[in-house]
Amino acid sequence: MNLTELQERLRSMEDYISAFQVKIEKMKPQPEGERKEDFNRITRLAKRYPLENRVVGKGDPLIQKVYISCLSYIMTADEENLYHKLLYLCRLAQGLGADYASEDILKMGMEFEQGHFENSCEQLKEQKHPFLTDALILANITGETAKATFALIADLGEVLKCDKEEIRVAANVAKAVLLNDMDLLHNIPAPFAKPWIRQFIPTSWIESQRKYCGKYCSSIMSSDWHGFRADVLPCEVSKRLEAGSFVSYSDELMCGEQIVEPDGYQTADYINSRDDIPLTMHCVSSERSRGSKRTISIIAPCDGVVFFSKETETKVCKSLFRKGGDIYVTKEYTSVYVCSYFDNDEDFRKWHEKKSGENT
Repeated sequence: MNLTELQERLRSMEDYISAFQVKIEKMKPQPEGERKEDFNRITRLAKRYPLENRVVGKGDPLIQKVYISCLSYIMTADEENLYHKLLYLCRLAQGLGADYASEDILKMGMEFEQGHFENSCEQLKEQKHPFLTDALILANITGETAKATFALIADLGEVLKCDKEEIRVAANVAKAVLLNDMDLLHNIPAPFAKPWIRQFIPTSWIESQRKYCGKYCSSIMSSDWHGFRADVLPCEVSKRLEAGSFVSYSDELMCGEQIVEPDGYQTADYINSRDDIPLTMHCVSSERSRGSKRTISIIAPCDGVVFFSKETETKVCKSLFRKGGDIYVTKEYTSVYVCSYFDNDEDFRKWHEKKSGENT
């Protein structure tokens, strides 16, 4: 044996001894007080940082308990890095509104039996996609997964009757969460971008994906002191996609002919008119006669889902010749956005209303 081989042999023995010493340390019983404090620390952190937007079983406490218990059973299949796994599970419980202490969650998993686990999973078929995703997150939370855990998750997929594509989507979501990189969700094809994924995505990321594409004036309404009211449809829409439609980059979202605003009551602060006809009617008819048309087309800047939202703008135009002859002009605009596949119309509208109010 030459010197190089001897050095490699010694290095290998040193590595083995170091690993053996770590195992010995783990085998040493932890003092009860120290162990109790670890559990309390996990519970405190979980209450301070619960997982947001999580919903299981529509808030049914029984389904929530089964959900947490089954995940705890998966966690105890490999006791390596138990602290990080238990913290995630405790944060999940707090996010669901289930006020379980970390020690209680650990006991749930340790008291489970294999047959009981499979029967419990049957109760979670309606929650199978988020449950499988949480199981994958839990198994890979430290970057290393034991063979026993992988086997258990494989069995879980069979019990829940998940096909390969469903498992692939769950794995992509779990990877995005673990790496804290939601842009990885762009790899999920549109047909598989289901609503359940939304609960794993931070609201801030969803909002950052809302891309403004343009807007058009959908109506103008004016009224004066006589009580006269006149409406104008300044845009003749020839095509507009349904809200919530999947779109691809460069798709046409809407097109039509927009009346170009003439110089008049829309842009002026005062109305210069001595006509006897009501000012409202005068202004509306002047726009129709003097306004020219132009073709407008709004194009998708990226793949996603299209949503529309309305906003209004009101202006007061004062008459130079009639006291109290103010005209109130209200324009309604339709804004067009392309959003993430995981967005929804209700959340988008609330966000846009808030955004429009802040910009007023």
